[in-house]
Parts: sequence; C-alpha cells; structure tokens
Amino acid sequence: MIVGFFDFLTNLFRRQGEPHHSTASPSASFHIAIQEGAPPQPGLLKQSRFSEGSPLQELQAQIQGKGRPEYPFLSREYSPSSRVPCVDFTPFVIERLRAGDVRSIGQLMRRIIEANPGLGFGSGWIETEVEQVLRAPLERYLHLPDPDAYHQLRAMWIIASKGGGGRQYWLTDELPRYFAQAISPFEMELPSAIEELRKRANRFIREMRKDASYWLDFPPFKASELIIPPLPAGECVARVRRLSIGARLHLFRIVEVGGGRLPQLTGFILRDLGLYAPDSTREIMESGLVISSQAPGLLKNSFEKTELLTACDQAGVICRKTWNKEKQIQALLSAPAYVGQFIADAMLASVNPKYGDCLQALLARAQQVEPVFKVLCFI
Repeated sequence: MIVGFFDFLTNLFRRQGEPHHSTASPSASFHIAIQEGAPPQPGLLKQSRFSEGSPLQELQAQIQGKGRPEYPFLSREYSPSSRVPCVDFTPFVIERLRAGDVRSIGQLMRRIIEANPGLGFGSGWIETEVEQVLRAPLERYLHLPDPDAYHQLRAMWIIASKGGGGRQYWLTDELPRYFAQAISPFEMELPSAIEELRKRANRFIREMRKDASYWLDFPPFKASELIIPPLPAGECVARVRRLSIGARLHLFRIVEVGGGRLPQLTGFILRDLGLYAPDSTREIMESGLVISSQAPGLLKNSFEKTELLTACDQAGVICRKTWNKEKQIQALLSAPAYVGQFIADAMLASVNPKYGDCLQALLARAQQVEPVFKVLCFI
C-alpha cells in the first residue's frame, strides 16, 4: 500500500516520467495507423536537427521565436523541467493523425519532455504513451459521428500524456473538464459499454481511498451522471468547432467570466496544454464570437488603479490617486478617442450578445458531460 500512496503523490504533483501500462485492446483503425506510421525506436530522436522538409522541421520553423532558445518547443514563461509547450500543438498532432504519421507525433513529444524526461528514464517512454492513446478503444465507449472529433480528443490525450503516470490520475488536475469543453460542440452518443468504465473508475477510487485520504473527495460515479444533453442549434456551434482546441478552451474561459483582457483569461492547466494566448486571442476575435467592449465593469475587473491612473494621465484627463476605480473609469471614458485605442491595445472584450445564449448552452453541456470524460480516462 505504501507503493500505491507514493504513486499517487507522484502523479498528483506531475513529477513523474514513468509510463503507465494500459490493458486496453487496440482500436482497429488506429492499430493500422500505428503500423503505417512506423513508430520510432528508442534513441532515434537524439539528433540535434530534423531531416530537411520533415513535418517537425516545418513545425519548428512555424514556432520560431515563441519557445525557449535552448528548447524551442517549450514555453519561455516556465522552467523547462515543467514540460509546458510554447504553443498549442494539438493542430499539428491532429494533422499527423490524419496522415497516419505517428513517428512525427513521437518526435514532438520527445522534444516537449526532453528537458525533464523523468528520473531514471530515457525519453522513449513517451512514444509508448502515444501508442497507448491511439490503441485506446474510444469508439467502443463514446460514439462521435464526426470522425475528426476522435482525432481532437486523442490529440489532447497525447499532449496530456507528457505528465506520465496513468490516465486515471488526470482526475486530480481537472483535465477531463477541458476534454469535455473541447468536444462539447460535437454530436455525441453513449453506448451501453460506458457502464464498464463507470465500474472500473469506481473500483479505482475505492482502492485509492485505502491509501490516501485525498481520494475521499471523489465520490463514486453514478449511472445517472453519464448523460449526453442535446447539442444547441445555430451557427454559433459551427463557429466554435472551427476554432483550434486552444482557442476553443480560451473562449470557454471568457464565457465563464463574462469577458476582460483576453490574453490574461487563462489558467495554468490551459497553458500546460499549450495555450499561446496571443494566437488564441487573435483567433477568437476573428471568429466574431467575442467583440471589443468598453463596459465599465470589464474595465474595473481588468485593470489595477495604478494602470487606470496611468491611462488617464496619457489620455490627458484629470484623475486623482485617491479616487476609487469607478471614478477613475468615468474620467477615462470622458476621452473616447483615447479609450478606443486603449481597449484595443489591452484586447478587452466580451461575448458577442448574438451568440451569448448558445455559448452559455455549450458551456453548460460541457459541464454536464464532464463525468463521461472522467470515466473515459479509465479505458
């Protein structure tokens, strides 16, 4: 039992590098893709450069300047050992899945973990993780009429697998919440086989409770929790589907809080999945799902008093240090020519009222299907 508790702590704090071992049988379609993709052998990716014209070379050129100089696939904002990607790599993974190119996916994941491959392990374990994700029989437990939705969910699982350990430990860092949000704009159906996963998940929770009180906060899953609400109608859903996964998750964060400074409306888990706020902000604004806003409430929630004071000074309007935010904002709004550019530069925006009801319905749908995506982690 001591070993089990140590494994729990290791996964909880995401310091692990050891692969987990899935007993799931291969999914037929992805078993073929793995064979055709010729998965790389351990040690194959130690070369310092990618081959000329390879997908990874093209990808590295596309992200130039966004990552760290010494680790170009990792975020500049976090320690390399944290394995935080510099951008959202799910579009690349999805493209490679469509092409049956598992080798390039493995190369990418090696680069993401190369600064911290795990104590006592080489980096080859990550390719095993990728293959296990592709072999997981998702189709048995969740019916997605749009085949691309499977690619999207698998892409998220692949990026999340950089933490090592087992998928069941994703319950500890809320990843299923983001899986549910990403797939919420797609049609879904639950086959009866989902009951197998519910029982498997409950057995795991009961066993973990024996070793760690932490798991006492995880009640067993009820059959009544595993539901798929209807998909909202309207153009809004198609617009959300067209967003990249990173932008889609960023959008739902905006919907949750009502708006604000878009580049700041993120969280660590989103960035840990590879969210690059400048890219997702631009994509969201271009979608028309959010619009620039001068709402005083957004100004109040998005800026500190010192920032508002500086803005008033630059706008040439009177503003006192002793004034509260509301009075500062009123002073700033008295200079409309300046405020417009100020808001544009800050990327201050709110949900487009035209799509507000639909986006709220999609967010509610994601919350309702989250238990489904939790038990799917037990495939």
